[in-house]
Amino acid sequence: MGHLTADCLLCQPGVTWARHGLWRNRQQAANSSATAHLADIDATALRGWLEDPNPVLVLAGCKRNANQHDTALLQRRFDDILGDLGGEDGERFRNLPQEKLLVSPEFSTEQRERYAQSGFVPMDIHDMARSLGIEPAPRMPDPNPEPAPEPEPCSSPSPF
Repeated sequence: MGHLTADCLLCQPGVTWARHGLWRNRQQAANSSATAHLADIDATALRGWLEDPNPVLVLAGCKRNANQHDTALLQRRFDDILGDLGGEDGERFRNLPQEKLLVSPEFSTEQRERYAQSGFVPMDIHDMARSLGIEPAPRMPDPNPEPAPEPEPCSSPSPF
């Protein structure tokens, strides 16, 4: 999914750079904490140029199942990797506004709302297609839809 996400981001207007897979130094990560060796970003992109007044750093985490996203862990991974960037460029990237994406094949309405409250933008295959100007087939129906309201009881017709 990281390759697909990076390629999709690169095709979006204003994106000047994108790549898949960004990993911290595995040895350094193993020495810093128990979960740091997992720290990675599945796709990154830059909207605009660093010299522009308002560039945006796009960071994406991909999962095959939309229920598997852990936004708190992913935010720590983003922070860890950006914290490891050294020099003037590292400081510049850490201070850029961020757009944080969660990528999965499909998100339900409830999942979209829950992840948006955490500051992440869900992006699924349908969203990717639309960003490329392709209108995909309708989304799969929600397996747990809200029940339809009960119809009003019919009254008997008036004889007059």
